[in-house]
Amino acid sequence: MLKGITIKLAFAFLLALAPCLVFGQTLTDDTENPTPPPATVLDWPHKPGPEMELAHMTQSLNLSASQKDEIKEILAASAAKRQATLDNADLSQVQKQDLLKDLRQETERKIEGVLTQPQAVRFERMLGHPRL
Repeated sequence: MLKGITIKLAFAFLLALAPCLVFGQTLTDDTENPTPPPATVLDWPHKPGPEMELAHMTQSLNLSASQKDEIKEILAASAAKRQATLDNADLSQVQKQDLLKDLRQETERKIEGVLTQPQAVRFERMLGHPRL
């Protein structure tokens, strides 16, 4: 009976120390090297690159070669503007969010201008925007 309790206590102790052992963290207060603040949504690489977007659109919308070329240019320009906005230290997070929202809407309008009517309807569905 005592052996079973000892094994359970040892197991519980190991579980409590597992993050320290796995990630090399210490149990002491590390005030000299505070952890950085959590990343904001704008810091995350959450948006797929232009190549992935183009590949998905090509497959989903059955793009022609000329449409593919035009959309590739639109996505590349948009990605460059997006990165410039994110790198601009003079802008607040709210300003960046507003600019990125405007850029996304502008990019969607440009892409819709390249698509046929049936493709534009499918594109709107892909974006989750019902066509009115």
